[in-house]
Amino acid sequence: MENKSLKFETWRKERAERVILTYLQGLRKISLNWVLGCLKGDFGLSKEEVISIIEKIKRNPSLYLLDKFPERKIRLKKIESALKKWKEIPSAIIPSAISFK
Repeated sequence: MENKSLKFETWRKERAERVILTYLQGLRKISLNWVLGCLKGDFGLSKEEVISIIEKIKRNPSLYLLDKFPERKIRLKKIESALKKWKEIPSAIIPSAISFK
């Protein structure tokens, strides 16, 4: 049971990172609101979890080409500023709080 829970936690954080990266790359017409909705609602991440994902991205600017494409840095700053207004969703409706038996 615990192994499945750990796999789910890993999956949702990796998926959340991909959502952020898709937004940063600007390859699709997705909005900041959609990104925040995925992170908060679909994946049920806390503000601290999103901050840790953003810090991981910022630690590897060459990997994500943040220096080569300044618009990616701008999009990342938009996510960071939106986090300042972030309100937590009650754990009762967060997917990770669901017990799979």
